Amino acid sequence: RAGVAEAMQRIVAPLQAEAGCPACLASHVEASTLARQVARLEAEAADAEESLDAAAHASALLEAQVDRLVSDLLTMQRKLDASATADLQRKCDEQAALLAMREEQIAKYLEEMSRMSVAALSASNNASAN
Repeated sequence: RAGVAEAMQRIVAPLQAEAGCPACLASHVEASTLARQVARLEAEAADAEESLDAAAHASALLEAQVDRLVSDLLTMQRKLDASATADLQRKCDEQAALLAMREEQIAKYLEEMSRMSVAALSASNNASAN
């Protein structure tokens, strides 16, 4: 205890001499405490600012990643649309070819029926003429 009191006296005595009185010493100690608190708050503010800068940087990186993902999704959508359009066009072409083939078959059938009707009519006319 004596060592602590002696050490305190070594610290306080120069401050008292500098301040000139015990009341001034209290103000000096209070000012010193406030200065330490200000320094601590400034350090915390600097840390907080660094944290904000890091968060802003991370946010910018995430935003860039989101932009790339959206761009990739839009590209894939365009490719899918083009693929679906090509597939639909192919199916339409196939249906058009089938329709043309059916029309040709119907035309041949009608032509054959017409020939048969003409032949039957001609045979009927020949039979009635005889």
